[in-house]
Amino acid sequence: MSRGTLISLGFLIFIGAISFQSILGADKFFCEVCVEYNDQRVCQKAIGEDKDRTINQAIITACAGAGVDGFTEDDCQSKKPVKLECSANQ
Repeated sequence: MSRGTLISLGFLIFIGAISFQSILGADKFFCEVCVEYNDQRVCQKAIGEDKDRTINQAIITACAGAGVDGFTEDDCQSKKPVKLECSANQ
């Protein structure tokens, strides 16, 4: 093999190793959030690498499912969830 081929092969292996580590090695958070409005409770789960973003995504998704008359998603997102559970997968 030529020197250029070996350098290219080594570079590809290096990039592959970094990609593999970032996909499988990252901490992942599993969160479940429940919102309640007019006796309607909507719960959603979300998975992400950042805890705060994962919680926010679960809240947004739950609020989208809680759409009832006179209740906007902004109203929902400003309320405190009635349930918030997160766990980290390490």
